[in-house]
Amino acid sequence: MAEPKQHHYIPETYLEQFCDSSGVLWVHDKWSGKSFPSRPPSVLKEKFYYAQPDHENKIWNHEIEEFFSKKIETFWPETVRLIQNGPRHIKDLYNLYMWMYSLRVRVPSCRKAVEYSLQEQVRLIGATINDKEFIKREKKIVEHFNKALNKNYKCMDDLYDDGAINITIDPHKSLLAMADIAKGFSRVVSDLQFHFIKNCTAIDFNCSDNPIVYFPARQRTDGCTPYQYRPGQPFEFIFPITKRHCLYHNSFNPIAPQEIVATETSNIGFVRRINDFVGAFADRYVVSSRRLTDSEMPRRNHCPRPRAYRLPQPRGTALILHYEMGEPLRLPKWKHRFETADEQA
Repeated sequence: MAEPKQHHYIPETYLEQFCDSSGVLWVHDKWSGKSFPSRPPSVLKEKFYYAQPDHENKIWNHEIEEFFSKKIETFWPETVRLIQNGPRHIKDLYNLYMWMYSLRVRVPSCRKAVEYSLQEQVRLIGATINDKEFIKREKKIVEHFNKALNKNYKCMDDLYDDGAINITIDPHKSLLAMADIAKGFSRVVSDLQFHFIKNCTAIDFNCSDNPIVYFPARQRTDGCTPYQYRPGQPFEFIFPITKRHCLYHNSFNPIAPQEIVATETSNIGFVRRINDFVGAFADRYVVSSRRLTDSEMPRRNHCPRPRAYRLPQPRGTALILHYEMGEPLRLPKWKHRFETADEQA
């Protein structure tokens, strides 16, 4: 059986729900500002994205990709039909739960956040080492870059901040973190109200490469605190299911526990607000059933990203990670011998 080399981080079966009548969708690149038509099999994928290197046997392990494909993605069309027809029991939404968990942890935005946090941990540990030989070598590195780049760096942190040197993180680490992130996300899901909204306007819902959206209630996209959730405090949650259906939670519009509500909207302003947040939370790509106008395009190079802050403590320094809206993370790519050998083959 051939290896599944191309791994979709946004599944084809999900993207199919946002195509036009001819099976075409529009992809809008927030990094370049360009838009182009395509089809679900051709976009939002990366070679060996979920592959894990089996060093002992010198092969790739594709179990994570196979899990997503066989255990989660296979059941999505059935779940969509259930939502379109009106689910009656929470237990019937098991696959929706699994789908949302997977889309929260499997996307580039989340994986880059893990790798960024590990980078910052390396920096913090390096800054606490008092070994004389280590400090001497760091000074030589700084001197080398000052001479080579005609700069005036004072320390290693200056080199990191300016991008003169980078810390690469094994992507396997972000794969291992997915289960823990899903456990944290379960606190959000446990407070969700299952309110399914059918879009009856002339404008379709959009989706993106980071389609799980939540933030404190009543915020605006230009002043949003992404992924901030505090138990007992009001929040909004958005998940586009199809171009005509969306799961929407707003704590200021409560419904009874364990109740499922299905409503319709003809409010274009509401649909535009949903799309604005979907576009704002996109790491790079927004997907729609038609080409977006200039006024509908999300702000370029602006998305949720973690930011690390160092907090002095009596026994050292704590690393605090906080999500904010800012420039997308563009991390250096780790390459190991499996990937290098595959590229040379």
